Amino acid sequence: MRLVMRKSCHFRSPVKFLRIGVCFLAITFWFTLPTSGSSDTSPMAVPPVNPVASDTSSSASPNPLLQVLRFELQRINPRIHHVAVVELRPFPFSDPRKYLMIGWGIRKDRNFSGDFFGELYGFFVLDASLSRIIRVLKIVATPRWLDYSFRFEEVTADTIIVRGQGSTYGDQPHKFQFSWNSYD
Repeated sequence: MRLVMRKSCHFRSPVKFLRIGVCFLAITFWFTLPTSGSSDTSPMAVPPVNPVASDTSSSASPNPLLQVLRFELQRINPRIHHVAVVELRPFPFSDPRKYLMIGWGIRKDRNFSGDFFGELYGFFVLDASLSRIIRVLKIVATPRWLDYSFRFEEVTADTIIVRGQGSTYGDQPHKFQFSWNSYD
């Protein structure tokens, strides 16, 4: 009996562990976000996504992204309790070092009491670690209680466009445009 030994073939390629880690975090966040159930990406055909609020106690969430989101939203309304990430995406450039996020927060009781600032949406620029907000683009009160959503419509090297629309009736559209220098 004769044994034949084959030489193993080793491939050498540079591995960027930071990129692998960032991709892992992005995929993890992607799977935790609610889905719309639609594969069409046109602005009018995508039904808005209602975020699923985090069920947190008065203690701080162990997720640093939710902690910074809660902090920023509570600066506008200290009664914000439940928070969630509605959309998270890297800047569409070859070496993304920043992320865009739409965050959402609501009071603990979730009941409308005449104040739309009990439900807030925020548009943010995050650093690559997803644990620090670099820039608050805008924080707005909901135009319609528990029936509204926002999404990033367009991101270019110098402009970020966010569009919002009512979920049930599809009315009350809002559009926010922010000037941005991606190298800042």
